[in-house]
Amino acid sequence: IIDLNSFKTIHIPEFKDKYISSLALYKNELWVGTDKEGLFYYDLTASKISGHYDKSNGLSDDYVTSICAENEKVYLGTKYWGINIFNKMEKVWEVVSDLDITSNKVLSIASDEKLVCVGTEEGLSVFDKEQSMWLNYSIDDGKIINRKVSSVFISGSDIWCGSAGDGIYRLNYLDDIWDTYNVVNSKLLD
Repeated sequence: IIDLNSFKTIHIPEFKDKYISSLALYKNELWVGTDKEGLFYYDLTASKISGHYDKSNGLSDDYVTSICAENEKVYLGTKYWGINIFNKMEKVWEVVSDLDITSNKVLSIASDEKLVCVGTEEGLSVFDKEQSMWLNYSIDDGKIINRKVSSVFISGSDIWCGSAGDGIYRLNYLDDIWDTYNVVNSKLLD
């Protein structure tokens, strides 16, 4: 791991032989997702692992695909069992499954002060924190042309989505307006 303040490499022996699938940094908290071994919380101030979570203590799946950390919560995407939300203060996990989101196979997660956006194998799911509700977008409703939303990014009222082979989508969340950028209609390279 590289310390961006000093551009020094930080060696963490505990992660030497782990398959690390995702990382999230919030202040001095480094959240490390693995393939088959769940989630690790590494305290950068104390220079030690301060938490390990897997199916034995709250996670729905040991295969972590994506992580987004913020002040009170950590959002964790899994390979087979949806989203796990960790409440840092209460130290409890909540599981969100395909009853609320487009698929249990989560590929990406992003959040800001208003939204949590989840890219899945079957589309995009958006949680509005103020209204406490999920909105789902999929190929079935004609909003997107590719099922797989492999990456998400939030910028103001725009949600940007990378697809698996069909370019980039932009959703203006406030106006529910979608734009697609691909090799046919823009200068994206094939």
